[in-house]
Amino acid sequence: MSEFYIDMRYLRSVIVFEEGNSILDKEGEITAQDTLDLVKGKGTWSRTYSTDHPKFAELRNQLSQLGYIDRVDNSWNGDTVRKPFKLNNKQFKKGDRFLSATPMKYDLLRTTRA
Repeated sequence: MSEFYIDMRYLRSVIVFEEGNSILDKEGEITAQDTLDLVKGKGTWSRTYSTDHPKFAELRNQLSQLGYIDRVDNSWNGDTVRKPFKLNNKQFKKGDRFLSATPMKYDLLRTTRA
């Protein structure tokens, strides 16, 4: 059975903040009106969201590419195990859910304490 390991410090979410300006993002030349709108502060946008730590995302991608999990990118905790493997000594069997980073941490901690 294949075994994988990830440092527990990567089993967490990270906050991402993005910002931009729709006027600067559009294609083509910036017009005089665009410049005026920029000076007035129009078109700015921002968003903040959380996502899995990049190291966990890397592991998840690897497991998917190797055929161990079916990834579901439009749903939290929607991945399903396709074939058995171990992660940090926890055994996953076909049909198990493969959780996102933060819940995975608590699942692995619970397993190691049992």
